[in-house]
Amino acid sequence: PGQQHYIHAIEPEPVEFAYKRNYSFLESRLLWVPLITIMGLALAAQIAWLQFDKLNRVEPYRSYYGAICNITGCELAPLLNRTEIRAVNLVVRSHPDQSGALVVDAVLQNSAPYPQSFPALDLVFTDMQDKPVTARRFNPDEYLGGELAGRRDMPSRQPIHITLEIVDPGPAAVGYRISIAN
Repeated sequence: PGQQHYIHAIEPEPVEFAYKRNYSFLESRLLWVPLITIMGLALAAQIAWLQFDKLNRVEPYRSYYGAICNITGCELAPLLNRTEIRAVNLVVRSHPDQSGALVVDAVLQNSAPYPQSFPALDLVFTDMQDKPVTARRFNPDEYLGGELAGRRDMPSRQPIHITLEIVDPGPAAVGYRISIAN
């Protein structure tokens, strides 16, 4: 009976755990944080390079591309949004001096906050069923005259009056419209 008492009196020694893992350089944050940052910047640079034609026309990216192009010597594409240009106040009347000719007056408006290149214009005459009878595309050098002759950029928010002289398309042409060509 005495020996069992001694066995129960024996307590195990407390075990101390001291675990310190040594990290290698490849496992440490000293390598991974800068590496991930560099990889993220490289990815952003690749996207910026591959999307240059698209993104350099959009703010706020255009200003970033402009700063980079000042350093590298690249050239930004001109801003262009043809949906911001409208042809309004279209009037077609008989030519005052020539028979068989018409005078077309219109006002071009660039509502974009930046100048754009002058667009080509499509003038279409239609019949009673709104089917085209005749159509013609006018390039800027054909409709710009006077002080605007030779200009490339259409100013922002400034109406531009244009006048076209054309041959009368005949009595079948009862409707007309002018649109901005893309």
